[in-house]
Amino acid sequence: MSKIFEIASRISNAWSLAAFAIIALIFLVVKIRGKKIPSIAWGVIVAVLFLAITPMIAPLYLNTYGIYRARTIVLDENGMPTNEAKVVCSVGGEGKKVEGGWECDIPSKTKPADGKMQVYGSVPDAYLTGHAELELKEDYSPVVTIKLGKDTSAKVMGMVVDENQVPLEGVQVGVVGFESEAVTTQRAGNFFLPAHKANGQQVRLYAIKDGYFALPEWHQAGDFAVTIMLRKQHSAAKRKGA
Repeated sequence: MSKIFEIASRISNAWSLAAFAIIALIFLVVKIRGKKIPSIAWGVIVAVLFLAITPMIAPLYLNTYGIYRARTIVLDENGMPTNEAKVVCSVGGEGKKVEGGWECDIPSKTKPADGKMQVYGSVPDAYLTGHAELELKEDYSPVVTIKLGKDTSAKVMGMVVDENQVPLEGVQVGVVGFESEAVTTQRAGNFFLPAHKANGQQVRLYAIKDGYFALPEWHQAGDFAVTIMLRKQHSAAKRKGA
């Protein structure tokens, strides 16, 4: 039934007017001839009347009982379709795998007030991610394409301490290759930086403070507090001499 109304909703009002015109013409011809309307004529009238009113009631039916079947096609970094992705819709939850992509089913009653939903695609093992916005309108079988790219949304955070595990203030901390985004630690020794990596990936950090020594180190990005230890230069020199 929903499929019938989906098709009917695309029929223009001009067709409805034409159907009503046919009915009026049948009644007019019969009245002029002064005859009783035969059963076959009534059948034609009912059929034409159904065709006439269906496009009018279809939107009302679909708004109540219709289901959007949002189809998603995911492309990898090279613009080629991939079957390795995970797709999640902001409305409708996790997408189910169908031929040629993924599908999220959204009942009309649950669609957002503005009709807009977000679709997210990812390949966690390859640290690829992407998303697209889809507006739910008259088409109950919309299609959206997501182009994946490297996930660089993670942050890296932690604390800089000395050899005695005392937080260090005034340390310049940054991600190697993104020196312009470096931050300076406050009294608690904390820092918070864009990692330019995905959660779980390794990111190379450097820490600089006069009188202290440390080489850049690899740390994990994401919701993992890391600790960078700086040694005083004379301590480092003694260790090197030993």
